[in-house]
Amino acid sequence: MKKTLLILLTFFLFTNAFSQPVITGMVLDENGISMPGVSVLIKGTSIGTITDFNGKFSIKIDHKDAVLVFSFIGYSPSEITVGNQTSINIKMVPDMVGLDEVVIVGYGSQKKVSVVGAISTITTKGLVQSPAANISNALAGRLTGLTTVQNTGQPGKDDASLYIRGRSTWVNASPLYIVDGVERESYTQVDANEIEYFSILKDASATAVYGVRGANGVIIITTKRGKEQKPEVSLSAQYGLQQPTRLPNYLQSYETALLRNESFINDGYTDDQLPFQPAALEAFRTHSDPYHYPDVDWYDEVIRKFSPQSQYNVNIKGGTKTARYFLSTGYLNQEGLFNTQKHNDYNTNFRYDRFNFRSNLDIDVSKDLTFSVTIAARLEDTNEPGSTGYSGAENQASFAPLTRTPPYETPIFQKNGKPGVGPSGANPWLSVNGYGYTRNKKDVVESLVNLNYKLDKLTKGLSAKALLSYDSYFIEQKRYSKKTATYRLDSGPDEEDSYTVFGEDTELKYDGGYISDFSKSYFEGSLNYSRSFGIHNVTGLLLGNMESKSYGDDIPYRNMGLVSRLTYDYADSYIAEFNMGYNGSENFARGKRFGLFPSLSVGWIISHGNLLEKLPFINFMKLRMSYGLVGNDKIGGDRFMYSEEYSYRDSWVSPSLPYFGTSAIESQIVTLSRIANPDLTWEKANKFNFGLETNFWENKLNTSVDVFLEYRKDILMDRNSIPRYLGVKPPAGNIGKTRNSGCEVEIKYRDKIGEDFNFWVNVNYSFAKNIIIYKDEPENKLQWQKEEGQSIGQFYGYKVLGFFDITDFDENGVLNEKYPLQLVGEAPKPGDFIYADINGDKVVDDRDKLPIGYSDIPESTIGFSYGFDWKGFDFSMMWQAAYHVSLNISSESLYEFCEGGRVQDFHKGRWAYYTDPFTGELVDTRATATYPRLHSQSSSPNWTINDFFLYNSSYLKLRNIEIGYELPIKQLAVLGISKMRVYLNGNNLLTFSEVKQVDPEGPGYGGNRERGWNYPQLAIYNLGINVTF
Repeated sequence: MKKTLLILLTFFLFTNAFSQPVITGMVLDENGISMPGVSVLIKGTSIGTITDFNGKFSIKIDHKDAVLVFSFIGYSPSEITVGNQTSINIKMVPDMVGLDEVVIVGYGSQKKVSVVGAISTITTKGLVQSPAANISNALAGRLTGLTTVQNTGQPGKDDASLYIRGRSTWVNASPLYIVDGVERESYTQVDANEIEYFSILKDASATAVYGVRGANGVIIITTKRGKEQKPEVSLSAQYGLQQPTRLPNYLQSYETALLRNESFINDGYTDDQLPFQPAALEAFRTHSDPYHYPDVDWYDEVIRKFSPQSQYNVNIKGGTKTARYFLSTGYLNQEGLFNTQKHNDYNTNFRYDRFNFRSNLDIDVSKDLTFSVTIAARLEDTNEPGSTGYSGAENQASFAPLTRTPPYETPIFQKNGKPGVGPSGANPWLSVNGYGYTRNKKDVVESLVNLNYKLDKLTKGLSAKALLSYDSYFIEQKRYSKKTATYRLDSGPDEEDSYTVFGEDTELKYDGGYISDFSKSYFEGSLNYSRSFGIHNVTGLLLGNMESKSYGDDIPYRNMGLVSRLTYDYADSYIAEFNMGYNGSENFARGKRFGLFPSLSVGWIISHGNLLEKLPFINFMKLRMSYGLVGNDKIGGDRFMYSEEYSYRDSWVSPSLPYFGTSAIESQIVTLSRIANPDLTWEKANKFNFGLETNFWENKLNTSVDVFLEYRKDILMDRNSIPRYLGVKPPAGNIGKTRNSGCEVEIKYRDKIGEDFNFWVNVNYSFAKNIIIYKDEPENKLQWQKEEGQSIGQFYGYKVLGFFDITDFDENGVLNEKYPLQLVGEAPKPGDFIYADINGDKVVDDRDKLPIGYSDIPESTIGFSYGFDWKGFDFSMMWQAAYHVSLNISSESLYEFCEGGRVQDFHKGRWAYYTDPFTGELVDTRATATYPRLHSQSSSPNWTINDFFLYNSSYLKLRNIEIGYELPIKQLAVLGISKMRVYLNGNNLLTFSEVKQVDPEGPGYGGNRERGWNYPQLAIYNLGINVTF
C-alpha cells in the first residue's frame, strides 16, 4: 500500500511539474539587436534566468498571472504579464537617467553620474534619422549649445559652420574636431552608420585638457567597435529625391518689360527711349513670337524639379572574448539639380560620389594587453559645371547667369536649333551644358594603432596607453573645357532669318588642373589610474602628445603638450576634478610657445544623501560648477608673425623717383612687407559654468540647465587707432576683448501607455550673447558706429523712415529744405528711401550709419522633437528654430535690374506715380507701396545696406520627420533575418521665415549668397530599409 501511494504521489508531482508552462522569447535593445545577459525574473519570487548569447530565454511559470521582470544595466526595467502568451519578445528601452552610461570626455571616458563638465551627446540613432548626406547638416536642433549654419546645398561642399555656445572671437570660432581620439582635418563626410557617439565639450572643465586649442569648444566623434557576440550583419539602403527649399520667384517677360519701362520713366527717359515699345509688349503678352520676343523661365528650364540621392551601407560586427571587430563600408551618390545633357563619357552637372570604409579591430593579446587598430578610408569624387567666363567659384559661374539674365534675353535655342544668345551674351542653359566640367578627387586614409596595458601588478587600477596615428590626404583636380557657338537672331519678325555667330564649337579637351597632398602624424602616451578605497574613488591621467602636419612643401605645423586630470569623489556624492593642459605651437616665438591651461570643477549629487527623502518624486539631482582657462591658437593672419617678412622684386621701376641719375631705371629691390611682433600669442578664455541636472517621477522626466560666462582676451587685430600717415602698417596685436554669456535648457520626457505604446518628447533651448569689450578703432570714429558694446557680426547701415513723395520736391525736382541733404548714391527722387539723419547735421552720409538688426548668426536656437512606437510602428518629428539673426540681401537677388538682371514678384509692390505713355492711364501705387521706386541704373540711392533690406532671418524648420515599421521577427526568422525595418523620412521639408528669396539659414552677409549665386539648400524625401542578419 505504501509503495502504491508513493508511486501515485511521484506521478502526481511529475505530472504537476510537467504541466508548468514554459515561456520562451527574445530580448532586443532599442536598435533591434539581441541582448545577452538580460535578467528575466518572476516578480515576487527568486525564480529567474538570463538571456543567452543570442538574447533568447526560457523560463517555467506557475500560473498565467505571473509577471516577468526584465532588467539590464543602463535600461529601464520592463514588466509583462504572461497571460495566455507562450512566447514573449521584448525591446528594452534605455534608462533616461543613464547613470551607468559612459560619456566621452577629453582623452577618455567617464560615467555620466560623475561628469562635472558641460557635455552634450547624441548616439548614432539621432544621426541616421536624417537623410542628409553630410553629418554636420544632421545636427541642427539636436544638441544644446550647438549652433549650425549651413550656407549651401552643393553636393560634396555643403559643410555647415558649427559654433559651440555662439562665438567669442571675430577671428576663427571653429571648434576642435576629434575622431577616435585624434584631431582630424575633415569629419563631415564620415558615414553616420559608423558613429557610436557624437559629443560636444563646452566648458573649461571639459576642454582644458586641449589647452591652446580648446577655447572654441571640442567636438568628439567616437566610431563603433565590436563586442563579444555572434557575427551580425546590418544592411541599409536609402533612395531619396532632393528639392530646393527656396527659389526666387521671377516675373515673366511681359511683366518684366512693363517694369523695365517704368524704371526708365522714373530715371527721366523719353517715351521713344523706352526699351519696349507697344508692339514688343503685345508680343510678350500673347507669346506670338517666342524667337524675337522670348519668355524663358530660366530656373524652370535649367533646374530640375527633383534630383536623386542614394545611400547604401553594410556593417559587420562581432567577436569573442579575445578579439572583437567592426567593419563598415558605404556608398553615397548625390546628383545635382541642373538639367544637363548626358554625354557618353561625361556629365556637366553637379555630382558627388563617396565611398567609405572602416575597420576597427580589438585584440586581447593577454589578460593585461589589448591591441587595437583602426583603418579608415574615404574616396570622394565631385563633378561641377565648367567655367562660363565668370570669375570665381563654380557656384558663381553656374548661378550668376540665372539671376542676371531676363526672360526676354534669348530663347534657349534659335529656329535653326542652335543655342541662342542675347545682347548680354548670356544663355543660362548653355552655362551648365556647353563649357565642359571640372572633376575633383579626394582620397583620405586614416590609420590608428592603440596599445593598452594594465599595470595591476604594480598597483591596482593603473594602466598605460600608447597611440600612434597617421593620416594622408591626396587631392586632384582636372578641368575639361569646350566651346559652344551661340547664335543671335538679327532679322526682324517679317524678315528672313539671319544670325550673328559668336565663338565656335570645339571638342572637349583637358584644360589643366593641380595635385596637392597633406599628411599628419600624431603620437600619444599616457598613464591612467582608477581605484576605489571604500567610499573614496580616485582617478588620474597623465598624458603627453605630439602632432605634425605637412601641407606639400610648406614648413610643417607642429604641436606638443602635456595633459593631466585628477578626479576624486566621496561616497558617490561629492566630486572634485582638476584638469590641465600644458601645450603650445611652433607658430609663436621661442620662449612664448607654451602655456598652462588649468580648470577646476566640483559636483554635488544631492539625491545620494538624505536631503531629498521627503521629495520622492525627485530621483536624481546633481549640481556642478567649473572654472578654467583655455586658449585658441587659430588667431588668423600669416604664419610666423613674430618675425619680419621681406619681399623681393627682381624687376621694378619706380614711376617717379629715380634712384640714380635723372631717369627711372629698372632695379632689384627688397622691401619690408611685415613688421615683426615678437609678443604674438594665443587668445585666452576664462570660462565659468554652473549646471543643474534633475530627474523626476521614476526618471521619466529629465532636465538639465547650464549657465555660462566667458571673458576672451588677446584677440589678434590690426591697430586701427594708429594713423596711416605713419608710413608703414603697424603689426597686428593681441589686444581685442569680448564677453560671451548665455544659458542652455534641456527637457526630456519618456513614458508609456499600456504595454505597447511608448512615447517621448525632447525640448532644448540655447542662448549665447557676445559683446565686444575692446576693439582698437580709429580715434575719430563716431560713438554710435563703434563696434565696442555691440555683438560680433553686427550690421551697420541706414535707418529708413519711409518713401519720399512728390510733394517733398518742388517743380524743379529739388528736395524741400525740411529734409536733410541726402548724399547716398544719386540725388533722391519721389519714391526713394528717406534716411534718418542720426547726427542731426542736416546731411545724410556715411556718418549716419548705425547698428541695425542683429548679428549674422543666431543668438538663440530651439530644438523640439517627439515620437512614439506602437506594435512595430514608429513615428518621430523634429522642429528647429533660430532667432535674433539678420540677413542682408542685395544685388541680383533683390535689387531690380541690377547688372541688367531681373525682377521678382515683390517688385510689383513698388512705389509708382506716373502716366503710362502708351495707355494714358495713371499708375499710382503710393498708398500701398511696399518697395521703393524702380531704378534702371546701379547708382540708385536705395541700393545700399539699410534696415529695409536687412531681413530678420529668424526661422522655424521641420528638420526631420520619419515613420517606420518593423516587421515581426517570426515572419523573418526562416530567412535568417533578425530584424527588418522599412521607413519614410524627410529633411528640411518646411521652412517658415520672413525671408522668401533664399533659404533664411546661412551667413548673414557677404559672398555669393546675398547675390543669389549659391547652390540652394535642399529638402529631401527619402525611402529606406534596414535589414539585420
